[in-house]
Amino acid sequence: MKAVIYSCVILSLIIFNPCRAMDNTIKKISHLREITAPEPIRAIAFLNKEKILLGTKKGCFITTTQDISSSSQVHGSPVSRIAVNHNRNKFITWHGGVIHSYDTETKEASTLSDLPLIYSAAFSPTDDTIFVHKNKTCISNCGKPYNLPSHLESEFDVGYHPTQKKIIYPNNNSMLTDINFEDSDPKISHLFISNLYPSRQVEKIVYNNDGSYLALIHHDYNTLHVTIYNSLSKSTYYLGTCRAIKFHPNNIIAVLVLINGTIDFWNIKTNERIMGKELFRKIPASVHSYPYDIDFSPNGLQFIILINTQCFIGMVPAKVYDTKTKERCILAWYMLKHFNHDESTALPQDIAQIIMSNLIEISQF
Repeated sequence: MKAVIYSCVILSLIIFNPCRAMDNTIKKISHLREITAPEPIRAIAFLNKEKILLGTKKGCFITTTQDISSSSQVHGSPVSRIAVNHNRNKFITWHGGVIHSYDTETKEASTLSDLPLIYSAAFSPTDDTIFVHKNKTCISNCGKPYNLPSHLESEFDVGYHPTQKKIIYPNNNSMLTDINFEDSDPKISHLFISNLYPSRQVEKIVYNNDGSYLALIHHDYNTLHVTIYNSLSKSTYYLGTCRAIKFHPNNIIAVLVLINGTIDFWNIKTNERIMGKELFRKIPASVHSYPYDIDFSPNGLQFIILINTQCFIGMVPAKVYDTKTKERCILAWYMLKHFNHDESTALPQDIAQIIMSNLIEISQF
């Protein structure tokens, strides 16, 4: 019996986020916890599985998943967006024509200023090259500006490949242009996309973590129309509308934040909705123009969501990405409930209840 109880404890600590098991508040952790900052939050990103970056009008702040009620300031300049490098030891923030870069290991900070209005920026996954996209031009911190040939007259965003040093952007209503910067002489190729719905131009492209799927996005006021493109089969299908989209680290789950505050999990390989959950019962129409965003921890166990400058952190339900984990959670919960009675070997009842509550939370939303 003693071995059974110890197995439950060890299994529980492996299954769910360790930092939550060590929560000093010793109480049931609610489904969503609000993250606060000295100023209204406008940008979010996981730096690593323990630290979260928050962007505001008055600077960038770092908080932790263990203590989300406090934060430390990195810099005091306005932040609109945040990007983290592949090794998760560096990040950049930008607003207008100014980019701030910060190394979390050396504590070195640098600023790239006097740029025209920046549409997007990202680190190369193969090195620490920083790509910056402004009006039909791609520049980097270690190369010359590169003009992006395009037949589009309106603004568009650039997608950054997750494993290769290349970018992709819309060239016209049915063609994407791919530029590989691995060599000194960039190589250009084109992708022809059919069956886009609605039949309007792509304005933003988001890769999943291995580059096998792309979300092709068209903006309609504050609503995003999302089409999924399979880079292997060259096929597309219309996924739907949302306010923000992010791919889960397991590569086959797309998460949509809907305008009514619902979060939807989709299997993009089968085009099936796995589950949805109403996070916020009502979002006033007046806040629809505020920033919406979502990000996942590197291990895929937690998510942070930004709606109307309010930021929340929660656990990703196990059934979304791993049915075996859900089964292990249920088994561990059952063993604790039915075999934790021997006073000589049993866990204290309050500790057992904490573990059981966390097992329930991670096994179902």
